[in-house]
Amino acid sequence: MTSKKIGLYLGIGILYFILALPFAGLHFSDGYSEIRFTSLLPMAAGLLCGFPGALSCALGNLLGDLCTGPDIYCIFGFAGNFLMAWLPYKLWHTLFFAGRQGPRYLESSGSILKFVAVSLIASCASVGVIGAGGQLLSGFSFGAFFLPVALQYYDLSLLGGMLLFQICLTVFRMTPHIPWQAYRRIRRERDYLPDYLLSGLVVAVACALTALTMGQGQEIRQSPLITGLCLLLLAASLVLACLPVGRGKEETETESRYLPPVGVRAQFVTLFLLILCMILIALTAVCLRLLYVDFAAFTQGAGNTSLLWLRVIVAAAVIGTFFIIVLPLLLKGIQRVVAEPVEKTANYARQFAAGETLTEESLVIGRTGNELDGLGQSINTMAGNIRAFVEETRLRAIKEEKLAAELNIARNIQQGLLPERWTGSGFDIVPFIKPAREVGGDFYHFSRLDEDRVFVCIADVSGKDISAAMFMVQAKILMEEGCSLPPDQMMARVNNALSKSNKAMMFVTAFAAIVDRKNRRMTYANAGHNPPICQNNGRICWLDEEADFVLGPMENTHYQQHTMDLADDFMLFIYTDGVNEAENSDGEFFGNHRLFEEAGRQLREGSGCQGLVENLAARLETFTEGAQQSDDITMLALSMK
Repeated sequence: MTSKKIGLYLGIGILYFILALPFAGLHFSDGYSEIRFTSLLPMAAGLLCGFPGALSCALGNLLGDLCTGPDIYCIFGFAGNFLMAWLPYKLWHTLFFAGRQGPRYLESSGSILKFVAVSLIASCASVGVIGAGGQLLSGFSFGAFFLPVALQYYDLSLLGGMLLFQICLTVFRMTPHIPWQAYRRIRRERDYLPDYLLSGLVVAVACALTALTMGQGQEIRQSPLITGLCLLLLAASLVLACLPVGRGKEETETESRYLPPVGVRAQFVTLFLLILCMILIALTAVCLRLLYVDFAAFTQGAGNTSLLWLRVIVAAAVIGTFFIIVLPLLLKGIQRVVAEPVEKTANYARQFAAGETLTEESLVIGRTGNELDGLGQSINTMAGNIRAFVEETRLRAIKEEKLAAELNIARNIQQGLLPERWTGSGFDIVPFIKPAREVGGDFYHFSRLDEDRVFVCIADVSGKDISAAMFMVQAKILMEEGCSLPPDQMMARVNNALSKSNKAMMFVTAFAAIVDRKNRRMTYANAGHNPPICQNNGRICWLDEEADFVLGPMENTHYQQHTMDLADDFMLFIYTDGVNEAENSDGEFFGNHRLFEEAGRQLREGSGCQGLVENLAARLETFTEGAQQSDDITMLALSMK
């Protein structure tokens, strides 16, 4: 038991004691039936805390009785006030459960009527125990005590106790004490037949005793019938309180759990109970007003005051019962046209959003005559649109998956068209390519012309989609076929071939060179491509002669051929614009300046073709970290051995 629970139990007992003291001097004519507002607490305390809550109420009452004058009747008062809290707890979990496997509280009009029935039985048993004790010991009349006190308990537990209990559950989110042994077995009505019989017996005996002893006044008359009925009432109340909560032998397969009262349904119940509480406040104000007007009678004796209070309590019981019967019908109607459609709509939306199996294909809430009709239609329309969108997305995903597989095949085919690293002698050639998409428009090519000559080229087709890849294949095949020609003639030939069937006006930028190791000479041509970086005779520089027009758009274009004498330290680095135009997450380009600095540093450090390409690729990866690659990245480094 936690300190928090101990504090709650102590608080119940202290509050019970405090509420009892101010009214200890207000007695009815029998001298024992005090006017107490402690009747607000027992049902809420019992349902929330079970046995400890009932014991706290009984101890609080006992302490109040001891402070106002102890006598033998304190024992019956202790037992009766214990039953006021214990029986509601026990009977709530054994009567009128209607096949439910889990505990439910004030959530509907039916649960409110159940609260009324439990309150009636508990008031008859608990107040009857005290009245029977007084009758048997000839201390006071059962009828004169029972009628005002039982009605008082009934009034306050219904009009205030229900609201107090509901506030504890919904506002303070308190979890009630639940006898789980009653819910772990299969619940059958016949197993709880003794509870129904004993409850009916208690109410019947209490009413019979009231009728037999009501006219006794101050003189307490005993008879064998009255004595027998008192003993029967005491025995029936004791057995009813001691019957076990859990019955049956078969364990239930359904897991029971407590569901707190939340949502629109609980809010309507709370509003309903608040209206009843306002009725209680109005009746209390009327009582105080009548007491003020009849102040003279109050000071002259207790008789007139007792009659006044009795009339007020009876009137409150009648009016309260009337509202308890009428307002649940109104509550049921409101729940039918508001709470139930809202709950059904919320459950449907939750199941739909969670992807669970729907109990209904579409939301059907019936006609409510309010905005919920339009809401239901809108949800069905939205659900239909979502289903259509999901199906369309599924089909699109299938198509995209198929296209991705086809593009992956096309990528492998395209990559297979490009030669891998140079494996021959006399030269060192290291290529690198990283397409921005599955297929790209960049390509490179190198091939040996003879023992001392090698042809290298790099090209970039406009665009980055499938059309660029197809145009790239055509351009590569043409360049590969004309690689033995001088670079300027090869460029002119490729340009004329491409321009003949280029309705889309696509173009190719290209750089092509033939390196002659024997004669130490390189001839090259540039069709609108980025200037290469070259190391030769201890000098690192751009090959920045003015580039000619791109390949493809226009026939009969003339291309110039350039010549360079080569030294032993010669190294050529060619690339596409995906290198110098690579962007980082801030939108900044890598740029020619960084490219030249990084390439120059690698060349000066003697990194070789492999080191030059790998270090530049790593530098680009670091620079563009977090940014999407926007263009194909292609590089090629060449040196002579």
